[in-house]
Amino acid sequence: MKRIITMMMLATLAGCGDDTAPATSTAAPERAAVVPSTQVPATDSWIGRWLGPEGLFLDIRANAEGGEGHYVLTIKSDLDGQAEFVGQADGETIRFVRGGAQQTIRPGKGVETGFKWLADKSNCLIIRSGQEGYCR
Repeated sequence: MKRIITMMMLATLAGCGDDTAPATSTAAPERAAVVPSTQVPATDSWIGRWLGPEGLFLDIRANAEGGEGHYVLTIKSDLDGQAEFVGQADGETIRFVRGGAQQTIRPGKGVETGFKWLADKSNCLIIRSGQEGYCR
């Protein structure tokens, strides 16, 4: 009797599958998870205050509204006052518009600033070589 029941169960299970039909799937194909970039722009290391001679400065802040690689620049480039600009990372520079002209902030040495007070510095940002630069 046990043998008959076992044979019936095997026959029932054998009839459940169809080996001749191709396997098809209606499930969506798996996709790799999109991982947000964790690479920080090199220019983010410039955030903070950079000093020039006689109280001049360049202040770089992250611009949360613009997103990664966007900055708010406060520049006091003369003794008459300071102005604020919006800048954007472009490789190892920050680009911004001042007075209708495209300007670029790039890394450099103190001697490139054009100021003898900064000539011995090695960690500087240059806007106009020989005319405008700031160091830490």
